[in-house]
Amino acid sequence: MVGLLELLWHFTAQYTPRGNIGRYSDVDIAEALGWATEEKDAEKKKDAEKLISALVETSWLERNSKHRLVIHDWPDHADQAVKKKLSRYGLDFINISPDMDGQSPDMDITPVPVPVPEPVPEPGPHTPTPTPTPDEVPTPSHPAFQAAISAYEVKFGPVPDLAAFGDMLNDYGPGALSQAISKSKKPSLPYIRSIAKRLWIEGPDEEERPKQPWEMTAAEQEAKLREDGVI
Repeated sequence: MVGLLELLWHFTAQYTPRGNIGRYSDVDIAEALGWATEEKDAEKKKDAEKLISALVETSWLERNSKHRLVIHDWPDHADQAVKKKLSRYGLDFINISPDMDGQSPDMDITPVPVPVPEPVPEPGPHTPTPTPTPDEVPTPSHPAFQAAISAYEVKFGPVPDLAAFGDMLNDYGPGALSQAISKSKKPSLPYIRSIAKRLWIEGPDEEERPKQPWEMTAAEQEAKLREDGVI
């Protein structure tokens, strides 16, 4: 079980650092943990469901009406690299609603009368392109949305598809998206998405990434504080 948990946390840290691992199908998760070994799709799905059920019953995963599955106490398990990555891109851990506490994994947690959209089939763990649920997509009035739109419009003109643009912002955060727009040589949203995806997974290029406070020497921190007018 320990080996499985380490693989689960590694997979989460790289592909769903906010903790919403339910963006991937049970089979995708099982394959990432080296569990789904059956060749037939039906048997592979059955084995994957057994694994997920076991992880839920032992409280390593939680079923969630909005995200399908989330890592239990992920902020406690996530290392500093994950926390810094989320901070760098203006994102945070998934906020689990209090009404989920204490519910049995076998209980029906689907809210009534609002139906939960069926999970969209996801690609394998090597090509993560998760699709956000509608209520996760930032609205055009959101400050982060407006800042990213401004960056695009200054360089390329009007955004051709606000919905697709909002999807990118939700998937990769304002930091990665703004950097992707800056790097892009053409206005194509799919092209910009590919750059944002690379930045999100690999991190910004070292020569372009500004130093974070925890990476500075004492002298550099003092100089930064003087530059910002703090001291």
